[in-house]
Amino acid sequence: MRLKDSNTETVGSLEEKLGFPPGTFRNPNGRDTRSDKKIATIRLEWRRRLARSKKRRAKSNAVRTLDLFSEVDAPANAA
Repeated sequence: MRLKDSNTETVGSLEEKLGFPPGTFRNPNGRDTRSDKKIATIRLEWRRRLARSKKRRAKSNAVRTLDLFSEVDAPANAA
């Protein structure tokens, strides 16, 4: 028996192979994942989602001053 790369497997074939019932793999919103979707695609989507959340976290953790008007005056001072 030839071993397949798990990235080339589809959700449906992996569920069958591992003996999981259909609908075991879910999307982040709770809906059932399409059975013809490849595992590599799911991994890629999660990497993108993780990268986006890291960017958002870094942006929100930026150093901010306590002065309410410093951000408002910054464009005026630059001109």
